[in-house]
Amino acid sequence: MADLRTFFRSLEERHPRNASNIAGYIDRDGVFQWHVSGHDNLPAAVTVFDVVGKRTTGVVYTNLRKNHWLYTYTSGEGGNDLVYIDDKSASADAERIIGGVGNGKVRVLADDGPGPGPLRAPGGLYQAAKSLHDSQAPVKYEGENHTRDKGLHRALRYYMLAAYALLGKCRATEETDVWNYIAALLVDDEGRILSYGVNSGWFHHGETNMLLNYFRAHSNVATFPANTIVFSTLTPCKQCSTYLQGARPANSVIFIGQEDSGARGREGEKFGVHLSAVTDPIRYRTVTETWNNVVIGRKPPVGWAKVGEPITEKRRGEDKVEKHPLEEHLSKQMKEGASVADQIGRECQDILTHARGTFEYKSGKRRNNDGGEQSVKAQVLEYLNTWIASVNPQSSLRQVV
Repeated sequence: MADLRTFFRSLEERHPRNASNIAGYIDRDGVFQWHVSGHDNLPAAVTVFDVVGKRTTGVVYTNLRKNHWLYTYTSGEGGNDLVYIDDKSASADAERIIGGVGNGKVRVLADDGPGPGPLRAPGGLYQAAKSLHDSQAPVKYEGENHTRDKGLHRALRYYMLAAYALLGKCRATEETDVWNYIAALLVDDEGRILSYGVNSGWFHHGETNMLLNYFRAHSNVATFPANTIVFSTLTPCKQCSTYLQGARPANSVIFIGQEDSGARGREGEKFGVHLSAVTDPIRYRTVTETWNNVVIGRKPPVGWAKVGEPITEKRRGEDKVEKHPLEEHLSKQMKEGASVADQIGRECQDILTHARGTFEYKSGKRRNNDGGEQSVKAQVLEYLNTWIASVNPQSSLRQVV
């Protein structure tokens, strides 16, 4: 039986290029099973946790640096612990590479959007986002100003609404792993969704899944592309904030939807901007049927009456359409300091369902091809509607390793 550090030192020598990204666990037979990752933004420990399943391994050992984002929710929180190799002594009889990579038990709702983006050259979505991000205030448009820039600013709201609409679609699935309301989109300057992710539990938060998905598809890059925008429906927590800050390029903007009231949930406010603070609030639409009693005739007069009693029938009137501030209504369902995952009640489900319906309604409206605001809106809505329609939460839930 050998000290576990001996195995790590041997693996570091055998894999010099990836020497600082090794993780493994000791199985029931006393064998140290390990995995090595060749990418700083794809921790080997993520693969180990996902391959062997949540809360079944006891301890996962790693030489990942101790300030890494992955330690946030995987250290000291129940049956699983992520432990730095020099912080805890252990021994094993032998070592071998983990088998079954690709057949993990933890699944993540994440994928890429369709391409190319709706705003093919000259693009412009990033610059519109940056101008709002830097101004910290809404842009005022005087009179009938329907420029392309105005359309681009409005389009930013559509991407956030699309993220909520995606969650509304997830709520319709029987997959309980995605019964949450945190989603994140990574969007480029031409409006293409490069990656998206939905919270699927434990450390697999929406922004984390979005980034894991992106770097698995682009294993040769250290950051996601420049001139990009991240849309997150909830303020990124400490884990996601650390991951985002390490993976983002200088030319990138992060927009936040709902404010998180949880103890760890406000970290992202240090570098992200609430979209509703720099644009009009995102609203969802409710439609209520109205019915009226309509006189369709009269009965024959009775006795001394000159006019008979009216004959009525119920007929549907004009629907009552109301618009509500989406994030404000979601926030009202949250309790101070509580976990977001514990707050997905019927009211939140209904709001997200209405968000999806609102997006479908906006996508169906006819717009003029004016080369300015209306053209941008039409292009973006058509793209996003196609994307949402194509997402199948059950089939998109896939193995992350």
